[in-house]
Amino acid sequence: MGSEPRRIKSIELGCRLLDELKKRDGARIKELAKALDRSEPTIHTYLNTLKQQGYVEKDGYVYKVSLKFLPMGEFARNREELYLAGRDEIDSLADETGEYVHLITAKKGRQIKLYESYGDVAVATAHHTRQREFRQYLHRSAAGKAILAEYPADKVDQIIDEYGLEGATENTITDRDALLNELDSIRERGYAVNDQELTTGLRSVGASIVDPENHVRGAISISAPLERCKDKKFHEVFPDLVRQRSNVIQINIDTKNYFF
Repeated sequence: MGSEPRRIKSIELGCRLLDELKKRDGARIKELAKALDRSEPTIHTYLNTLKQQGYVEKDGYVYKVSLKFLPMGEFARNREELYLAGRDEIDSLADETGEYVHLITAKKGRQIKLYESYGDVAVATAHHTRQREFRQYLHRSAAGKAILAEYPADKVDQIIDEYGLEGATENTITDRDALLNELDSIRERGYAVNDQELTTGLRSVGASIVDPENHVRGAISISAPLERCKDKKFHEVFPDLVRQRSNVIQINIDTKNYFF
């Protein structure tokens, strides 16, 4: 058996400190020291170093993550092939349906929103904006479940073991066997649904984006309020649209048909 990769503990602690600042939306040294089980002088030294490098700001006694991360995030996204190949398709689909459409990828078992577009009747805009701040659970969204359905069984089990199946509404799938059955159904029909599983009153339909070597690149989804996403639209119209667009995005990647 191979040994674990070597880690630099000081960098690891610095990353954990930044994660804690983000989670708490700013914090004092005492809170951080307690949360990370480190001495206050140690945390103070790390914070001062991060502040000198511009990654942390101080407001009175409270330390916060700085805006220096914003251009770094844009830099990373602008070099993500899936984003470049998919952004125009996401805009086009939002214009066509009038609803909210987004493009996601998955990293380390969580979903990251790469791009989103709002049609002229899209709802829950504040909710969708807040979601960008965190890596979301895959099992609670249509796009996330579309990705999970493409993974081998051992990877799905690993994700469930690591993150669990935390609920968001009474409709969220929180049972392992129920989720595995749902993933089987997604594979059979070629699309995934979110029936008020993340937000009450909101439905979504998603489809995965898979390359010719069967590597899942990401997924797209359409979200709409329950009264505008019933019957034929939920089970036929939206599924056809997301499958068509996911195919186009993959073709764009294969042919390099996108521009920075």
